[in-house]
Amino acid sequence: MAGSPSTPSSSDEGLSATAANVLMGLVAFVAVLSLLFEWAQHMIMKIMSRKHDPELFIKLAEGFFRELTILGFVGVVLHIIERSNILESLAKSLELGHYELLHHFHLVHLIVFLVMVTYVLIVSLLTWRLSAVVVEWNAAEYANTARVCIAVDRANEMHNKAKKTLIGLYHYKLLRFSFLFPYAGGIDPKKRGADPRTFPFHKYLRNCLVEDTIRIVNPSKAVTIGLLGLAMAARPLYTLGGTYLMIAVVGMVLLLDLGLLLLTRHVRSIFVALLPAKLPLSFVEQFEDTNGGISKREVDSARSGALARTYTMQLEDKAEDRLRKLHDTIGAVWTVNRAVKRFKKNASRISLAPVESQVEAVAEDQESDIRPTVPNLAVGNFRLEGGEGGCSGSDDKSARESVAVDLPGAIETNDIGTKGIGKSRSGRMEVPEAAGEESTKSLVSSGEESQQSELLPPPFLLRGHFGMITGAATGTGWIPLLTSRLYLIITGTDAPNQQESMFWFWANGPTFIFGVLQLILLLDAVLLSLVIRILVLGLNGELFPDDDAETDHSAELALVDVFAGIVVILIFHQIWRMVPGFLYYFTPATATELMKRANIIEQTVEKEVRVKR
Repeated sequence: MAGSPSTPSSSDEGLSATAANVLMGLVAFVAVLSLLFEWAQHMIMKIMSRKHDPELFIKLAEGFFRELTILGFVGVVLHIIERSNILESLAKSLELGHYELLHHFHLVHLIVFLVMVTYVLIVSLLTWRLSAVVVEWNAAEYANTARVCIAVDRANEMHNKAKKTLIGLYHYKLLRFSFLFPYAGGIDPKKRGADPRTFPFHKYLRNCLVEDTIRIVNPSKAVTIGLLGLAMAARPLYTLGGTYLMIAVVGMVLLLDLGLLLLTRHVRSIFVALLPAKLPLSFVEQFEDTNGGISKREVDSARSGALARTYTMQLEDKAEDRLRKLHDTIGAVWTVNRAVKRFKKNASRISLAPVESQVEAVAEDQESDIRPTVPNLAVGNFRLEGGEGGCSGSDDKSARESVAVDLPGAIETNDIGTKGIGKSRSGRMEVPEAAGEESTKSLVSSGEESQQSELLPPPFLLRGHFGMITGAATGTGWIPLLTSRLYLIITGTDAPNQQESMFWFWANGPTFIFGVLQLILLLDAVLLSLVIRILVLGLNGELFPDDDAETDHSAELALVDVFAGIVVILIFHQIWRMVPGFLYYFTPATATELMKRANIIEQTVEKEVRVKR
């Protein structure tokens, strides 16, 4: 009727007082939770930045927060899928219920998050354990070399544990000696100013170890793809349950232990092969206080070392640029003979010093009968020699064909032939006297930098296996070309140096071994997460679903607990003992000799000079 009041429609009605209060409470809760998360992230980053290795700990914290971000992103995607019709259509096609499929989605989501968080925690525990390796290197750095050598000579009378400690100290001294004095007491310019009086070798190794640990935090794409492949291959294990699943997990952990043991043995053999045969105390005493004290490191010497590092870096960059141009000019399929011929022609055009007239005649006379040679270079009466590539190192004049050019300077660079595994490049710079004075023939103090800037390096990249310069096959057709390119992709090089040839897959060997280590740690995280999931199901009574509620599974649960304890102990043993032992050998084996990390060397020297200032 016209006089009756109109009833309000549902669209005009608002929330009730209770619903409004609940809504405001939820908004406040989410806001407080967001602020709490930001505050926790800021405080964790601040604490990590105060550590000894802030970059490493910041990477660990970033890895944890990255997983939380991924968790939120995947949650949003699952919410969108749930609200759309995609989930219902997928459930119908798989003949599963809507809520059952949604449960599987959330389960996989949480398991992936648990795996990655467990991986970050494993790396954090490994980082804590690696501090013992750093402490061992610090102790070996300041140990008296003479006393270490005497103790090693008497090591047979000592206990095995004490003997192992002494051998570790002696190995460190050998490694340090070969790093600082690799070639007859000289300083290799490739190390860019590693002065034995000022260079902290133990800090260099620590920085390399930190870099390797940072690489562990972020697994590569290849490792992630390999993990997915193994997860697909392990599909039959998903059908197991209870005790049989735990037995399979124990077997996989034992296989991971075996793989890590094989990697450690391989890397340790390379580490031992890189050590010099002896430690000449008469030479080391010139750079170390033999009375048991710590070597004095003066700031002035450190600054002069930085100057030498800068200048030798410029020489090396120019030498590598000239060598790259020479290699591009030669091409992919030239023989070594034609390469040496081109090198001689380029050497004759050097304007650093007058070239004797007999050089051209010697080069032309011997050009027709040239054999695969070992190119040598010496700056300091600059001498280019193309000698026989034998491993005996004979100085017989009749067995050597040489071209000599006299140039000023004091650097010697030699390519020494090594039987079966390429040739190793060597270099020498004169060592300063005991008083720390620069030699008059030193490149840094000679004042002839403008003349020496045209230094032509030896063609050490021209050496190759089976008479080839690069991986291009000498045959014709697409099959030799394809196989050579595939071989080059797998090994990374067809002309490995002496150190690269010790690794599996040569130049790609360190990357491959490190990738396997990352994969092992990821599998440890997966198995540990699986054990946690099984234990949670056992506590909730969901591990053995049975229609008969009176069935007693106490024996099976006890057996599952035993196997879970075995898995946890084995994984902890890997993280606490085996992985640090692996990195103890892997880091020096990939950071010394021909694999020196120039960026970390400069970073270590600059930090040392900055601290002493």
